[in-house]
Amino acid sequence: MRTHLKNHNEVAHFWANQSQTEGKAGNIFFEGKSIYSYGKHFEIARIVTAPNKMECVLFTTRDYSVSTTHHKSIVWRAINQKMFTVPSFDNTKENIDTYLKKIVELQAKQTRAKSNNYGDDLNDTINEAFDYCNYFRIKSIAIRKWVTLKDDKQLFSPAELKKIKDQQAKFLLQKKAERQAKELRLQNQKAEFLAELEKWKNGEIERCPYNWQFPTDTLLRISDDRIQTSKGAEITVKCALRLWNALKTNTADNMVLDNNYTVNDVNPSFIKIGCHQIPMSEINRIAQILNV
Repeated sequence: MRTHLKNHNEVAHFWANQSQTEGKAGNIFFEGKSIYSYGKHFEIARIVTAPNKMECVLFTTRDYSVSTTHHKSIVWRAINQKMFTVPSFDNTKENIDTYLKKIVELQAKQTRAKSNNYGDDLNDTINEAFDYCNYFRIKSIAIRKWVTLKDDKQLFSPAELKKIKDQQAKFLLQKKAERQAKELRLQNQKAEFLAELEKWKNGEIERCPYNWQFPTDTLLRISDDRIQTSKGAEITVKCALRLWNALKTNTADNMVLDNNYTVNDVNPSFIKIGCHQIPMSEINRIAQILNV
């Protein structure tokens, strides 16, 4: 049996699948049904056969250090059995009390929340607590009460429900206002961007503006005796006229332009030259300026 394993992930998976009785790598190791971080003072999880004869995993709620938290996440991902997140591996009363405390806290948080931030967590915690009771043969009137409330959709009193709905309505209005403000900012930014583009096309500024939020096609402009693209390439007007004539006679495919630029594709929508995909509408606009 190979007890020195490759890495933490292998340790966690060997333990979860009980492939062997022990194994370790770095600061994670397991012996039998228990897996540890650094030492036996910190047990991360334990595989148990519950009183209902079903196998499950008890996973600790404790924390110790950043690295131990990382170890816990590795073990968590390896588990494929039914899992209960609890503070104790032996004290069922402490675990039930912890579930009840968490349920009450989540209910209080949801009452104060602006949106349904805790509703799913609340339901999941109630369901986990109820399953824990069934697995470990515990008769908890308090847990059954919460399950009944959940099933009857009465987790909150009418006053609490009104408060939650009011908070959610307020939150949605706030989000709508934020969204509208963002849209207005984007509109203003786009207007400024388009105005800068026009300046570039008219030769008023040297560098073509760029904004990832407003993607544009490859644009063209005439500067002295050259045709420049918004991507920084250029050819002579003379070469551009030769290309124009080739386009009209359908002979532009594979044509070599200034600086060894090659026409790779021509179709009714665009012409592709190297990495430049130039719309035909832009080609036609420049042709009109050149009066051809």
